Amino acid sequence: MQNMPNWWHRRHSFENLLGSILSGRGSNQPHTYLRAVGDIGSRAQITNDGPHRTRVHSGFIKPGDSNQYVTRLPTLADDIRSTEDAGAILFIPVAMHHDLSDANGVKNETTLFGGWMDHGFFFVTNEARDVEHAGAFPTNMETEVYSTGYAYYNRPTSGNAWWWGAMVGVDHDKDGGRYGRSVVGKSYMHFEDFSDPNSLNIALINMIDTTEGRDYPDIVWNDVFVNDTGHFIKGGMAGAFHGPDNEEASGVFYEDGIAGAFGASRAIGAAPDG
Repeated sequence: MQNMPNWWHRRHSFENLLGSILSGRGSNQPHTYLRAVGDIGSRAQITNDGPHRTRVHSGFIKPGDSNQYVTRLPTLADDIRSTEDAGAILFIPVAMHHDLSDANGVKNETTLFGGWMDHGFFFVTNEARDVEHAGAFPTNMETEVYSTGYAYYNRPTSGNAWWWGAMVGVDHDKDGGRYGRSVVGKSYMHFEDFSDPNSLNIALINMIDTTEGRDYPDIVWNDVFVNDTGHFIKGGMAGAFHGPDNEEASGVFYEDGIAGAFGASRAIGAAPDG
């Protein structure tokens, strides 16, 4: 990941954004997509490729609220504020926090990480249970993924554009040898023709696990439909555009054994290599 020499300036900007979201200030209410994946008990779960996952839920939801699909939303602001500088991906600041607890000889590892832009953020919480040491293969785990931003509820009608950014996630493939590992990578989105609502392409690329740096295949959603309010969903992915003139976008996903969230911005200015 890139170094971010202006990290604390951006951190201050994020504190302002988070404070605005928590207080509900602004002409637009923050809109959130969320879901949980893993060994999640009885919470509205469905089975897909082994792990259980909740349905994607969205609405005028913010940290501090409660929701039937996730457990950490009431304390999400504290989770976010506990993170520390982890660098940046395509100039989007990324923050992370690890905690290894030991209760009666059973070790549980909590990982909190995500990134933010000017009008929204994306965040992942992961609780890995019964691990021998930090980063070890857990007996089971639960991941919650969040995407929050100020949506302006519109879609451009002419032209085209690119967005670039970052993704964070957790490997949920118990047969792949990397179950429970954190995953980071790049995201990009290309709206080929604003007049065609089915012409959005989204890709998560250059993904690696943070333990060994081993890569993952790209995850791609082509011909994604974007509705008149700037929201989109396809397969295991859902998200929305944020900010004036749809400057940013973020979303959540569970695809190819990875549960995570992503964000992207038009302000970055150049397409990623690879």
